[in-house]
Amino acid sequence: MSRLAYGSDYHRWLLLYTLAHEIAHDVLNSDKEIAEVPEYQTLGLGKHITSRDLGLSGLIKFRPCSRSVEMAADGMAMEYWRKLGWSCGNWVSLFVNFTAQGYEGDVDHPTKERLDQAIQICSEQLM
Repeated sequence: MSRLAYGSDYHRWLLLYTLAHEIAHDVLNSDKEIAEVPEYQTLGLGKHITSRDLGLSGLIKFRPCSRSVEMAADGMAMEYWRKLGWSCGNWVSLFVNFTAQGYEGDVDHPTKERLDQAIQICSEQLM
């Protein structure tokens, strides 16, 4: 993604979104919640992303976060963007683009719900 970001505004914003979102997970201490939810300790759950879905070796354990934690990470990451003076419209555009491509996400990363939240937060930030 970082290579694509050099030549594409879309990929640059996608990279910035990804970094802000993952940093928010760390700040929110998402790993603590994962450790306490037994269903997230197993692989191959219906509609959940698994290690195999990401092309990861069986030696690497992918531990998804719940929908509520994903939504909280998006919200916190959008606050980072606001503090940096970056347009929340770019955040909304990423999810609009996902929707236009028919990408609905998964049970923990629902594109429509994340788009709706982004629109709400963005409209509040612009007030």
